[in-house]
Amino acid sequence: MDSNRDWKTRAWRLLGVIFSAGLILPLFIVVTGAVPADSTPTLLKVEASAAPNEIETLSLTVGRSLLIDMADPAERVSVTNAEVAEAVPISPQQLMINGKGPGRTTLVIWDKTGRRMLYELLVQIDTNALTTRLKDAFPTEQIAVAAAKDSLVLSGMVSTEYVMTKAVELANLYVKNVANLLRIPPSAVKDEPQILLQVKFAEVDRTVSEELGANLTRMADGHLVGTVGTGQFGSTPRIHDIESKTITGVGRQPYETRTTFSFSDLVGLFIWKPDINLAATIHALQTKGLLQILAEPNLVTRNGKEASFLAGGEFPFTVVQGTGGSTVPVITVQFKEFGIKLNFTPTLQPNGVIRLKVKPEVSDLDFTNAVTLSNVRIPAIKTRRAETEVDLRDGQSFAIAGLIDNRVLEDYRKVPILASIPVIGNFFKSRELRKSNSELVVLVTPKVVKPLDSSEVPPIPEIDKPFLREKNFEGKFGHQEQKKQ
Repeated sequence: MDSNRDWKTRAWRLLGVIFSAGLILPLFIVVTGAVPADSTPTLLKVEASAAPNEIETLSLTVGRSLLIDMADPAERVSVTNAEVAEAVPISPQQLMINGKGPGRTTLVIWDKTGRRMLYELLVQIDTNALTTRLKDAFPTEQIAVAAAKDSLVLSGMVSTEYVMTKAVELANLYVKNVANLLRIPPSAVKDEPQILLQVKFAEVDRTVSEELGANLTRMADGHLVGTVGTGQFGSTPRIHDIESKTITGVGRQPYETRTTFSFSDLVGLFIWKPDINLAATIHALQTKGLLQILAEPNLVTRNGKEASFLAGGEFPFTVVQGTGGSTVPVITVQFKEFGIKLNFTPTLQPNGVIRLKVKPEVSDLDFTNAVTLSNVRIPAIKTRRAETEVDLRDGQSFAIAGLIDNRVLEDYRKVPILASIPVIGNFFKSRELRKSNSELVVLVTPKVVKPLDSSEVPPIPEIDKPFLREKNFEGKFGHQEQKKQ
């Protein structure tokens, strides 16, 4: 019985000591950093200073939190920059500080006793995750990661430029601003390969054209009255009167008598019967053509760098701007590129595969679909373009694009009324059938090349003898040049 009484007495005394210590000891703050679940939390006790204006620094990372336990309930909390950190009350005596963005800000806490505590919050970018990722991706490389405000700084020595490029790309996944201080040994820079891209544009146009038609001219009393025709085959044959004389009652000047016919076709048959004053041109044409267009642009660039190529030109066109405050509109001239264009970015992988991001383009001026603006004819642009990303090994070829275009155009023209007459109405009709077949294939071939030393450069062939000699021109211009004494 006495032992139980003694145990209770000792327990009450212990509670009294703990309670007294809570009143006597100065206010303290326990700061617990948010850490991964598989590691032991670190507890840091920071005693409040007696000086009210003394500022203490607390560090945390973006996306992490600090838990502040206070002995007395907080009355007010203030964070000067809400974009850097925010204070979230958990309970009257607990405060959660969340890091939102890199930077510095001030945290002010007032408790119910009137005590004011000032803390400077230093929020930095978490470099541990990036360091781990770089170590896993490049275990043999020595890459150091440091935070500077809202940026990351990469420093150290890497073996190749490929490692440098990929390390910067990984860092860009965490922040937008990355300071690249990585270095490459001079020997690695010399041996860094370069990529040659060979592109072939192969286009085959097959066109079949069939034409059949008639153009007619009618004369009355030897005078040219007019022409009747379908107008499909260029200029209509013109037949003037037989004699040179002035037409009575018209008052025109005499003109020379002649008969002119224009034939621009392969096959033509002309029928002339003077007693009925009828001239007829019967046209029958069939052409077949095969056209092959081949363009082969080649371009060399460094590994991982973008390169561009243009073999063509720029054509000007006018653009009507605003009036500029006046009644007359302002017209400016702009330029549009056309021709053979090539843009590509190669990346050499560690396994020898070349990853290509390529955009070839072939464009021509198309005056058929041109528009007229302010009496200026502006042509359209006929473009064949491809854009893709493929993986190829050194010397391998791949068809990245293909296009087959088949078109059939059939056109009928006729002279009204006359074309409806049986049998002879065929002389007043014309028929045109056009068939076009176009095939376009784009082939790409990447190759790994290295620069040649001066001793490896092959000699450029030279012309031993001039191909133009003075004696070859003697007497060619009607006189002999005097020989020098």
